[in-house]
Amino acid sequence: MPLKRVKDGDIKAQSNEGEHVYNFNSHQRGYISSAMQIAKSRVQFPRESRPQNINEFVDQKKEMFLVELSYNTIKEEIKDLDMKKNRKGDALKESSTQLDKDSAKLIQFIDSDNISTQDRSKEADAAMVERKASENQIKKLEAKI
Repeated sequence: MPLKRVKDGDIKAQSNEGEHVYNFNSHQRGYISSAMQIAKSRVQFPRESRPQNINEFVDQKKEMFLVELSYNTIKEEIKDLDMKKNRKGDALKESSTQLDKDSAKLIQFIDSDNISTQDRSKEADAAMVERKASENQIKKLEAKI
């Protein structure tokens, strides 16, 4: 059933003799009065007594549209900045991984270069020893001649 607006006159009706004759019993009157108090407390903004001008209405709608537009723009900017931040973070992680790999390759190259340098110096020492031995042999042969 649709709700009916209850007024104080509906709760108590005055008779010709000046006595109050109630249309509802006391239990129902208690419910009605508490419901009316709840309804009055829920009214947050009283209605304006004058009707709203169409220009004011249009201006209000424009302002609401602009606020919503700026809100959406800010939201998109925040989303874009988060995406950029995530991409930069991923790029930094990738470059860090690449630097670690390059560092490992450099260390491996230096180690292999050191080993090859040591091998060459050993070969050079061996060649020098062989050369000295051949020089000594040549000196001995010259001495014999």
